[in-house]
Amino acid sequence: HTRYYRVTGVQTVLFRSEPLLSFVSNRKEYTLPEVELAFIESRDRITIVHSVNGLQWTTTRSIKQWEAEITGWIRIHRSFLINPQHIEHHNASEVGLRLQNNLEVLPISRSYKGVLDDVK
Repeated sequence: HTRYYRVTGVQTVLFRSEPLLSFVSNRKEYTLPEVELAFIESRDRITIVHSVNGLQWTTTRSIKQWEAEITGWIRIHRSFLINPQHIEHHNASEVGLRLQNNLEVLPISRSYKGVLDDVK
């Protein structure tokens, strides 16, 4: 039994208890397991979805919309929303995400300082 939740363009599908995210990039719809996505980056008027294996997709959805629609992810900066499942380490000013081939280190801005205090 699959349940669908649809909220303004993002579709989160519960399939075998594994959350999936659907989004449109370059006029093509993608549906990927949430666990395969590491972070979302905002640049100008687009957002870039980064996967753990190094793939990237650009979308026109704002980071604010992503943040409202994905539960459990953490906003660490005006430009970054991260999947906490991939946190390797963090301190007051940065977080390291374990990707397939490398460690991606992202800044934590002063206004989001403390958001990771309850994580690991």
